[in-house]
Amino acid sequence: MIAIEPHTGKIKVWIGGLDFKYFQYDQVLAPRQVGSVFKPVVYSAAIEHGARVDAYYKNEQKSYPKYDDWTPRNSNNQYGGFYTLKGALSQSVNTIAVEVLLQTGIDTTIAHARRLGIESNLPSVPSIALGAANIPLKEMVLPYMCYANNGTLVRPYYLVSIKDRQGRIIYEADAPQREKVLPSNDAHMMSSMLSAVIREGTGKRLINNYNLDMAIAGKTG
Repeated sequence: MIAIEPHTGKIKVWIGGLDFKYFQYDQVLAPRQVGSVFKPVVYSAAIEHGARVDAYYKNEQKSYPKYDDWTPRNSNNQYGGFYTLKGALSQSVNTIAVEVLLQTGIDTTIAHARRLGIESNLPSVPSIALGAANIPLKEMVLPYMCYANNGTLVRPYYLVSIKDRQGRIIYEADAPQREKVLPSNDAHMMSSMLSAVIREGTGKRLINNYNLDMAIAGKTG
């Protein structure tokens, strides 16, 4: 787990494993397939490049001859109906995520991910829409910070200063780097879409089962 203040970049919680005595492997830094938590990057790239948020996309299973007849499927194997971008993201519809990626362009989406802070290798294949890339948690959290901070990326830091026993400062961190990487309106739209994930989508158990009745935006993975 990692928890960061999106407006300041201050890392408040960093839990790399169960017990360092037995597991000296930091899971926050470990690259792993990120799954559907990458989908917001796909959708924000689409919005930035002109996708209409009120347009409807058909939930249909398709094969893509250009990619060896790859046929993505939904986790519940259910198809049919139409979804807006918000609906498709809140219900984590795989088929639409892939279609949105291909309409936007894989390379365009990868370039968008780079601006949002993703530095790991992103293969130029449609399955990145479903989280096929291996990205550490410390990196994957950065786009979400952008959405929560009006499109501004603040680089995370955990150390403010070091003092000696006399209280003299022997190290003080520089001000965190800040960069506007997303239009504010796009960031607000993504926050709204990610709130729908919790209110009515795949993350609603946070409210129904755990009574977390507060303002939450997020994505199941």
